[in-house]
Amino acid sequence: MTRHTGRGRTAGLDPQLVQLAYALFTVVALTLLVVVWVTTRLSSWIVLAMLAVGVMAALVVAAGGRLGGRVTVHSAVTSGTGHRRLPAPPVDHVNGQTVAEQPADGERRIPGPHSPARGRAEANLSGGPRHHDHGGSRLPGGGSRPVQPAQPARDMGVQLVTAASPSGPEPQVVLTAHLVAFDGGTTAGPMPWRLSGRPAQSGIAADSACIGDLDVRAASVVGPGHRCEEPAVERQDAYGIARTHSGSHLVVAVADGLSSSPFSELGARVAVSTATRTLCQHLDGGADPETVVAETLFVDVSGAMIGTGEARGIDRGALGSLLVVAVVPTAPLHDGSRRVWTAQVGDVSLWIHGPLGWDRHTGVTKSGMDRNAVDAALPFDAKKAVTTVVTVPPGAGIAVMTDGLGDVLGDVSGAVDYFARRWATPPHPAAFVADLCVDARGQTDDRTAVVVWCRPDTRRTGTQP
Repeated sequence: MTRHTGRGRTAGLDPQLVQLAYALFTVVALTLLVVVWVTTRLSSWIVLAMLAVGVMAALVVAAGGRLGGRVTVHSAVTSGTGHRRLPAPPVDHVNGQTVAEQPADGERRIPGPHSPARGRAEANLSGGPRHHDHGGSRLPGGGSRPVQPAQPARDMGVQLVTAASPSGPEPQVVLTAHLVAFDGGTTAGPMPWRLSGRPAQSGIAADSACIGDLDVRAASVVGPGHRCEEPAVERQDAYGIARTHSGSHLVVAVADGLSSSPFSELGARVAVSTATRTLCQHLDGGADPETVVAETLFVDVSGAMIGTGEARGIDRGALGSLLVVAVVPTAPLHDGSRRVWTAQVGDVSLWIHGPLGWDRHTGVTKSGMDRNAVDAALPFDAKKAVTTVVTVPPGAGIAVMTDGLGDVLGDVSGAVDYFARRWATPPHPAAFVADLCVDARGQTDDRTAVVVWCRPDTRRTGTQP
């Protein structure tokens, strides 16, 4: 806030009128003294004394009027408001409360140990070979710490804390994002985000869209196991969403870069962009989604990845990535359902939101000593693509995601119920990103999801959306 002290302005009458009144008072006083001297024949010394007292009194009154009639106005200039803005109360950015709202006993109720003093990311403290994502996908070989089931902490969500200024109608708004933790979370969850040692893509990407009867939210967030490194490892996930020219279908692609590939983030970006573009070309050319040959599609994607690597002098093994694609009709069938074509390579997955919450329909449940080993990846294993056609019930939701979120839903106790509540209806894009940032013990991989909500068919129900 810039503080400005300007020259004071006179309160009350105009200064010229005040001076005129003082002059008139002096003239009248002198005239009365002369009249008294002439009529009473007083001694000249007495008259002079009375005259001096009158003049001094007039001067004192005039000086006092000037001092009392002038005030100095201090104006507090705020950006664009013109009124004084009071300072906002201190905010606890973990509990989302002002100091006045803290419990009376002064105890800070934080769901689990989140002190940065506990050291680097929890995943970095585990023994054995070290992998960038500490829970993400990689090629066979090496081990990682098994994920432990967790109990959910309280759902804190996202909240606006406002401090209204009494001197003006405009409130001061402070946005605080709360960290939702399951079973205490990880030490890496609340730690500062670091920067990569090389120019990198952003740590967060998000989109929101509406097409036909579909509402879409998409986001990708770098995981704690990457962002807390020094220097940080950039986000290795990517997503792509597109529509056909006619608007008849929504095309979704989600890729998970392998931690064992040094340039997997590049491979993931090339994979999703090539897959969405190629699928849209096929569909715009009149192809039925269910007749698309997944092997041909994934061979095209692999060729684009290899070509990009060769153009930049990067070996194809450094671009390893997993990929899942889906084609969603923007309008339902006569019974309100939709047939969604999907294909994938690796442990990425597609989920459906039904009466019991989110349920996995493609992909595999991880098991064994090395849960993060995968038996197929691009650009090497395009012929291992698996194709599925999923029938989606009327009004259901569809989620395409990497294992960074799939493992949370599959392994963390309470996570399915949490996301069933949070994503029962399309949230605000900012809230959707915050949901992907939940903290859960052992879950430190990048997280990416594209969620599609199918609105009820208004033609069948006769209702308005």
